[in-house]
Amino acid sequence: DHRPKVLRAITRGIHVVFGLLYILCPPWPPWVIHKIAFRAPPRGEYYFLVGGKKNDRHTFFTAKEAEGCENLEICLPHLLRPHVKAIDIYYHILRCKADIADFLKCDMLVFDYVGYGVSDGESTEKAVYDSVERVYNYAINDLDYAPKDIILIGFSLGTAAMVHIASKTPDLGAMVLIAPFMSLWRVILRRPTSESFSSLDMFPRYG
Repeated sequence: DHRPKVLRAITRGIHVVFGLLYILCPPWPPWVIHKIAFRAPPRGEYYFLVGGKKNDRHTFFTAKEAEGCENLEICLPHLLRPHVKAIDIYYHILRCKADIADFLKCDMLVFDYVGYGVSDGESTEKAVYDSVERVYNYAINDLDYAPKDIILIGFSLGTAAMVHIASKTPDLGAMVLIAPFMSLWRVILRRPTSESFSSLDMFPRYG
């Protein structure tokens, strides 16, 4: 019986057609790029196991809360780390991120953009910038982080979010950009040296 295979093929074909319609309508180049770049991945399912081991790390926001705690260690500076395109906060739940924070002796803030993972709403370029601004403001206003102690780390799509914050905050500690894209058209066409569509980029490039 070939019906299941045919059905799967038809379903895949429908997904491809609707995906192309979503990206290409309306057909203005900037909108097409934004839809490709800022489209959220399918939502996953999450659960959290809260342990109570004696040597687990605990978070204290004031010295009074930490009073009497053994082996107290203050973690500075602070890392603000958004995720890349096509993944969500699940990627950051992996142990390697906690290991990085422990190794560097830093606090690391990770989050979902609007429309990604456990965050509600629709994913757009503006939503990505709003998300990172809210997290940054939370770090400054609620956690009392000093801008000079904050290191922004952006990877792929996250580089756009970090550059957005850095453009508004001149006294940051540092910024690290990993695999930033010079031109989304070059990424989509897989032609890193092509200048064919340079006139369609959002801003001019030099060098």
